[in-house]
Amino acid sequence: MRNKEDVRIDIDGYVGTADVYLSARDAPNSPTDTNIVLRAAPGQNRAVVLSIADRAYYGYRTGIYFLCFYAQTPFSALLSANEAAMNDRFDYIDGQVLTRNMAPNSYTYGRYTNSAFTRTGTINVYAEYLEVADLPAGQEPPAIFYRVCAEQNATRCALTAAEANGQGMTAVGRILNDGSTRLGSFTHEPSACPYPASKNYICTYLISVVSRDSAYNTVGIRVNAEFDDPGDVLLTREYVNIVAYGEFLTYEINPTTNAAL
Repeated sequence: MRNKEDVRIDIDGYVGTADVYLSARDAPNSPTDTNIVLRAAPGQNRAVVLSIADRAYYGYRTGIYFLCFYAQTPFSALLSANEAAMNDRFDYIDGQVLTRNMAPNSYTYGRYTNSAFTRTGTINVYAEYLEVADLPAGQEPPAIFYRVCAEQNATRCALTAAEANGQGMTAVGRILNDGSTRLGSFTHEPSACPYPASKNYICTYLISVVSRDSAYNTVGIRVNAEFDDPGDVLLTREYVNIVAYGEFLTYEINPTTNAAL
């Protein structure tokens, strides 16, 4: 790994169940090995992040890190890795669980979009401390903030440090019964997007998760959208979504909206 770049690894599971770990410098001998620096949240589709600051904290800013799988059942997956200066912006993919370690009083944020944003729906954001069984009195799960990006070009959607910490953003969320998870839900209205949907523009949200804890914590973040009505599939466009096991997505091919028909 290079000195001034972050690393993100996406794991799209096909079959089976496995625990996923990242280990610094040496391959671990077991799932409890002390070389393990990050344990991914469970899920069929996952991403793990190693930021520059994380690696400095572990004491190994550069060099080899091992991505390890401990299969509970026969397991297969598609892996993809990206190494770049991401500046604490790690984008969210619908239904995917993103895991990263967060420093005390720090934030992480990302862009989120969905091909079905031409319809009204609900966006759910889950932020969970993964390795904290019982939070100390007065301590809460990570805070969640969001806003719609005003840029027509999604590559320019970004937050300043003040915004990522909540300035000018909308706070959402309630603490779930486990005590370590916050669920932030908000309504998506197509009219809230600054530009009409087209092949060159899809509405994008900026979602920030802030850890107020005084210690390092592993955080799992998942974003998904729910829509009541089936979406139109245009024959001239490509669509990418993730369907979790046991769930389904509905679409329709509408001859009144498809110019290709």
